[in-house]
Amino acid sequence: MKKFLEMIGAVVLLGGTAAYFLMPSSGEAASVSCSPTLAEARARTQVRNELKAPDTAKFGDRTVTQYADCKFKINGMVTAQNSFGAMIATNYSVIVSGKH
Repeated sequence: MKKFLEMIGAVVLLGGTAAYFLMPSSGEAASVSCSPTLAEARARTQVRNELKAPDTAKFGDRTVTQYADCKFKINGMVTAQNSFGAMIATNYSVIVSGKH
């Protein structure tokens, strides 16, 4: 199943793996602080946006890898209800910006 959404970046859902690429706008300041906490919050928001029942989301362990240019890759697992009401655990991988 492929699902493409146009937002600030592109969100792709491929068989249970979500990837989000946040592209900074051209008007951002050159010197900004870099926050892994902000990146994790953005990743969770993007994963929730893909779920049928986002209020049921329970995030498990995750790994955070920082790349150049304040980009972070967050790999983890989320458990949430599907359209039938069953709780399903799904792995996700999200790349987001940690710039303020």
